Amino acid sequence: MTDPGWLSIFPPLLAIVLAIWSKQVILSLFAGIWMGYFILHGFNPVTGIAAGLDGVINVFGDPGDTRVLLFTLLIGSLIATIEESGGVRGFVHFLESRRYVHNRVRAQMLAWVTGLVIFIESNITLLVAGAVSRPLFDRYRISREKLAYLIDATSAPVCVMIPLNAWGAVIISLIASTGIDNPLQTFIAAIPYNLYAIVAIILSAVVIWKNINLGPMKAAEERTQKGELLWPGAMPLVDVSAEQEPVDDGRPVPPAYLMMLPILAMILMMPVGLYITGDGNLIEGSGSESILWAISFALVVAWTLMLSHRLSNINDLMRVFMKGAGALLPIATILLLALALGDVANLLGTGPYVAGVVGAAVAEPLLAPLHIPRIRVHRVLGRIELGHLRHHDPDRDPDRNHAGPAGAAAAGRRDLRRHLRRSLLADQRHDRRRVDGLGHRSHRSRADAVALRPARRGDCGHRIPVTRIVCLTCCREGSRTFTNGTDSTAEV
Repeated sequence: MTDPGWLSIFPPLLAIVLAIWSKQVILSLFAGIWMGYFILHGFNPVTGIAAGLDGVINVFGDPGDTRVLLFTLLIGSLIATIEESGGVRGFVHFLESRRYVHNRVRAQMLAWVTGLVIFIESNITLLVAGAVSRPLFDRYRISREKLAYLIDATSAPVCVMIPLNAWGAVIISLIASTGIDNPLQTFIAAIPYNLYAIVAIILSAVVIWKNINLGPMKAAEERTQKGELLWPGAMPLVDVSAEQEPVDDGRPVPPAYLMMLPILAMILMMPVGLYITGDGNLIEGSGSESILWAISFALVVAWTLMLSHRLSNINDLMRVFMKGAGALLPIATILLLALALGDVANLLGTGPYVAGVVGAAVAEPLLAPLHIPRIRVHRVLGRIELGHLRHHDPDRDPDRNHAGPAGAAAAGRRDLRRHLRRSLLADQRHDRRRVDGLGHRSHRSRADAVALRPARRGDCGHRIPVTRIVCLTCCREGSRTFTNGTDSTAEV
């Protein structure tokens, strides 16, 4: 590592700016790698390119990084195998048939809970939660941008607070390297102070509860409500054609355990792998090895289930295996270049330089508030999505803002008139449906049956439909109601 200098911040800064401007993450990451080696090799552009390529190749010299790239491809194969078996379709049918998930809120809660349960590694959480929740989000017309936000807000924040996963193993090993006697106890005691992770999880739950959508997220929700899953010209990184097969094609719905058993096997195998690789000590286990074992074991379980149910053969399973690994090749490439960029940043001393500058310029009590903006912004595969916060604007309600009872009374009368107008429009739409003769089953409801009952006469002398509590004719010149199935008009 060279002496830290202000030039060391240019490679990551260049990669971030180019990614935001060009939307080409792979080219932007390699540009950052080239910039780093361009600086290291005396500002020679040709040598920078050659050294950059060697830097990407050198990533495979680290066994831990190689395992990360390998299990990224394997998780693609696992997801493709589960989708090929129909496990995702069976799981979705299981949830909907028992009405565990039957509306927009519960579909979002499924993605949120899945992110909490699958805690073995953040990338695995993103991929598995996305594969499980994406069909339901598409069915209930919830934007995939919101799905990306929810699973991202519950992946790394949850994983970083769990000791029995890859993140926990790395963090505990870093704590132990500082000479602390009880690294596990220190890790557990520090969990309540992980404010970013805690607030991110709680905030995502509030977004679901209050249906918060702001800015680009609001635009994405409006697009999805119109039936457009993606923006024009957008191309998803993962092939989702297996999820979009019709579910009412006459074939029997596969059992849900075709998906649940492999996922459960993967989760349970993680602590077992930590125990084995740590020679009986979970704290000293290898996180990357344990994840690789867990995914491989889950893949074996998925293959065994498909072969035992005669759903496929070895040739088809290998075809699906390669197809799934190939589907996640773009993500693995991004991860490879990100690791190479991290290596060149270490050579330049970017981390020590930034830490020294921030430590000298900012007082220690102010360091914690610097993390607050990160709570509002979440990385979602190169995109930034924000939530929509609805609030009351006093400037839009001058009467209610006016001091004294006169302003409050005026606001109350206006609210009453607004409520009556909405009720009036609902009655008119209902009447037009009846007059036009739309009597098929899809238009018959409890409201139609109630409308056939005789209308009552209020204290004001006007006829009032039984579906209304207040008299609507006092707010207009005529009110058409149905009395015993006939059309009548009451004049004021």
